Amino acid sequence: MYLGGLHVLHETGNPDCVAQSAHSMRELMEKIGELEPVNAAGSQNAGSMGQKVDQLKRDLVKLKRNTKGYSDAGVWTGPFNEHLSRFLRKLDIFFDWVEANRQSRREQFQETLFRLDPYERPLPKPLRDLRYDEWKQMNEFFQKTSHHRSFPSRDEFREKIGELELFLAGVLVPRTFDDLNAIDALLQERDDA
Repeated sequence: MYLGGLHVLHETGNPDCVAQSAHSMRELMEKIGELEPVNAAGSQNAGSMGQKVDQLKRDLVKLKRNTKGYSDAGVWTGPFNEHLSRFLRKLDIFFDWVEANRQSRREQFQETLFRLDPYERPLPKPLRDLRYDEWKQMNEFFQKTSHHRSFPSRDEFREKIGELELFLAGVLVPRTFDDLNAIDALLQERDDA
C-alpha cells in the first residue's frame, strides 16, 4: 500500500494522483491496526459485526414471515408473542456482544501501538493521547484528500507522508541510536575517571 501510494504520486500525467496516493496511505493506516486482530474480550474468533448484523437481518425477515403481528402494510399490529420474544432476546445478546467486543477508534489505536511496541509496555496515558491525536490528524488529512474534500499540493502532501513515515518509524522501529549515544557517554565518563 505504501509503495503503491508513492508510485502513483509520481505519475505526473495522472491528474488524480494525490487523491489516489492518499487512499493508499489511508488504507495503510487502517490496515496496520489489523495486525494480529484482538477484540476487547481477547478472543480472535468472536465473529464480525457484519456477520452478526446479517444474522439479525435474517432473523427479522423470518420473524416478519412467521408472526401474525406484522401486517402486509409493514406495520407491527399484533400481540407480543414467542417469535417476537425470541427476537428481542437475540437483540439483547447482540448488544451485549457489541458492548463486550467493540472498541472506540482511540482504544483500537492504543491497542495497536501496544502490540507494535517492541518493548511491550504501555506508554503513560498522556503520551498515548498525544500519539492518538497525531494519528487522528494524519488519518483525517488522508481521508479528506482521498475523498476529494481537500486538495493539498504535491509538496504539502509529501510533507504529510513524511510525518506518517516518522510516526511509523517511531512505532515500528525502536530508536536505539539515542540509547547507544547515552551508553557511549557513560562509558567515556567511566574511562575518564
